[in-house]
Amino acid sequence: MNPASPLNIPERRIRISRCVSIKDAIACAQVCKDWSDVFQAIVWYDVNPVVLNRHGLLHLEVIARHAHHIRAAWALREPAHFQAFHSPSLRSLKSLKAAIDETPLNIETMDDLLRQNHASLVSLTITNKFISGDRTQFSFNTMCSKLTSLNINGLAMNQSFSEILQLFPLLERLSVDNASFTPEGTPLHQHLGVRKLASPIDQIVQSSSGSSSSLTFFAHLPSLQEITVWRPHDPEFTLPEDMGSAVTQCCPLLNSIVLLESSDFVIKMLTQRFNHMREICVSYQHLTHQVAMSIVSHMNTLEKVSTFQVFSEIYENDWGLSIGDVYDKAFQETVLVIPTHCHQLKELNITHHQLDMDMAEQATWACSDLETLCIKIRDLDTVEHVERTLQMWVDGRDPVQMVDTEMENSLEARVARHLLRFKNLRQVWLGCRMRRV
Repeated sequence: MNPASPLNIPERRIRISRCVSIKDAIACAQVCKDWSDVFQAIVWYDVNPVVLNRHGLLHLEVIARHAHHIRAAWALREPAHFQAFHSPSLRSLKSLKAAIDETPLNIETMDDLLRQNHASLVSLTITNKFISGDRTQFSFNTMCSKLTSLNINGLAMNQSFSEILQLFPLLERLSVDNASFTPEGTPLHQHLGVRKLASPIDQIVQSSSGSSSSLTFFAHLPSLQEITVWRPHDPEFTLPEDMGSAVTQCCPLLNSIVLLESSDFVIKMLTQRFNHMREICVSYQHLTHQVAMSIVSHMNTLEKVSTFQVFSEIYENDWGLSIGDVYDKAFQETVLVIPTHCHQLKELNITHHQLDMDMAEQATWACSDLETLCIKIRDLDTVEHVERTLQMWVDGRDPVQMVDTEMENSLEARVARHLLRFKNLRQVWLGCRMRRV
């Protein structure tokens, strides 16, 4: 390449590398050696065997040649995937995700990858290749000293839960579904690092020894702070009566719950099994009046309420203002139950709801210390209207630039006045990009 070409500037190549597709990155890597040094790292940093196969790159010798670039391997599933990734050169993986069966190739490849990457792996997901059917037999034979996130699904572990926890000393996030473990020995191992747990309720409270104790997972995780839970797989399962006391006794720091199920289950979990929650997330679809009242039962400690499909990136870009619900006055009243009762609330995050300003203005909001509000306003349905509303709110906070909205009755002015009632409000999302002050 001509040395004087602007594309030969290293900084410019790096900027280009952040904006191209894998297909284009492969082409760029073939331009010259300097370009190859930049773009090969992009192509091979995060690999999916399906994508590699599409470009004719799913071969053992090719993987071995570029193994020093590979940091994440996703969706290993088919025999060809495990054959290609069964390379001793793969020694710097940070993330690994695989769906396995009990064939020797699967087991050997996983054992070797864990052994070779024990000092670099941070995130690991191992699931049963077959959604239905018997669990896949598996054992962890290597300690992974840096692993912070573990997800196991559909596996019959040839180890106790305690033995597995001891292999991952820095573990922080744990997800377990449809897995079995060998009986516990003594003493019971307690992992002080795990802060987040996701699991169906029957997995959490089942006992590997066959007893009816509710302490199974909770007793292992005394530092647990957040739990994501869903309905049991077993239709005959019933919630243990002592579960509430077990949670309080074993996990005193637990204060956040995400419930991935329907109304009856949510109500029972919030009112009978978990107490004094600080953060609650439920399905917007199942936000009935009874669910709202069960949330309100935590009003003395509750600081954050959110609904499903809440992702941080949603607030940084324009987002579907037209998405909303059919107007229902009773449902409007249901949603308003939360801010009008929960006086400790600091964050209300219900992005799929369109709030009726007439009802919002008539209600007395108890959450005077609200800091973050993410909700849509009915009829505030264009980016321009939202931006004008938010600007009026920002200007109203500044005594120097303050705009008098008292004489204006537009919807934008009414919403801005309502927002200005909350002196601690710092973040607002009304259907497009989050505004922060």
